[in-house]
Amino acid sequence: MIWIERRHIYLAALVLGILLLMGGIFILVTNRLEKRLLEELKKTHHTLEQIKENELLLAQDLNHARAVLGLQVRTYDFLLREEKEPSPEKTASSPLFQAVDTILSRKEQQERETFLMGLLRSPEVMNLIKTQGMELKKEQGKIEIQKKGVPYFSFTLPTESSKDKSFAIESYIGRRLAVDAKEPSISQISSFLQEQSSLLEAHFHRIQQLKSQLLSTCTKTRIQSLASEKGLFLSKEEESADGIRLRYLLKVEPTLSKLEVGLQYRKGVFFIEKETFDAVGTFEERLAQALRNADTRTSKEMRLDSILSSLRAQMKDTGFQRYLQSKKVSISDRERDTEEYRFIDLLEEKGKRIGSIGILKARGDVSLFDKDDVFITSLKMFTIPVPLQDKKKSLSQDSP
Repeated sequence: MIWIERRHIYLAALVLGILLLMGGIFILVTNRLEKRLLEELKKTHHTLEQIKENELLLAQDLNHARAVLGLQVRTYDFLLREEKEPSPEKTASSPLFQAVDTILSRKEQQERETFLMGLLRSPEVMNLIKTQGMELKKEQGKIEIQKKGVPYFSFTLPTESSKDKSFAIESYIGRRLAVDAKEPSISQISSFLQEQSSLLEAHFHRIQQLKSQLLSTCTKTRIQSLASEKGLFLSKEEESADGIRLRYLLKVEPTLSKLEVGLQYRKGVFFIEKETFDAVGTFEERLAQALRNADTRTSKEMRLDSILSSLRAQMKDTGFQRYLQSKKVSISDRERDTEEYRFIDLLEEKGKRIGSIGILKARGDVSLFDKDDVFITSLKMFTIPVPLQDKKKSLSQDSP
């Protein structure tokens, strides 16, 4: 009986041992499988990332090739999927938040405008405005004191977010006064307006003298002769609150401006294009020089030159030059003109013409021609000039 009980105990221990052994083997196998699975997942993820990256590079290369061939650049679906998810703030209800904010902002702006208008309508300030022949003008978001349509004074209101709660008064010639909105001084505002009004009257008296000098200079025989030699004529003056300007237009194309001159009223300086001059003598000499050097090309001629410049720039591409060398072909450095076309010739090794790229002078259309100047096909990609700063990447650049 005892032996039987011991036998059961041994048997139970044996079974338990076998189960523990199987459990250990199972855990070991499971761990190894899990490790393998994780490694496979990592490899798969890495592979997918590489595929994704290669798709991106391929799309860029394809679009580059399409651009070079003059085809429309495409947007691929997988590129669109790269866009970020909209932020939680950009929900369907966000326009309502913006609407309320806009209304509140407008309300606060109106309150600030009302406060400022109250100050400017004080008897002391209004009396000064009327005495000087000025008037107070208020438009949405803008308050000015004008005289004969010229904004003698403009006012800048503090914004809701600005730490400085003062508002500013700026005169036409740039003089500025900051006024504390919490404790505004009517006498301070009145004194500034009084002082600056006198300066502005003197300034505009000088402007009338400078204006006469400008028109006198532009109509001098010497200046008119230089303009006429270049096929230019002077337009009528165009005057605004900021100044007066005149344009030198091309006689053969009267809508084409070649040179702009004038007088800046705020600063009291003459100008030629973007260059300014304090003295009329310096202005006259510079105007004479500018007329001598004036660009007298018509708009068609400028378009033609722009297309030629674009073509020449792209022909200098290293990859294209290598391709020409491999085919034993060269590009002529000189253009060839006919009545209708301007040609860039393609030459074989001995210098004989094998074909040409021709630009139609009247419209700027670019086409291919054979050695006898017979039309082959159109090159629409060159018809619209490509800015040099936007020139495509070199065709010789190796793909990543």
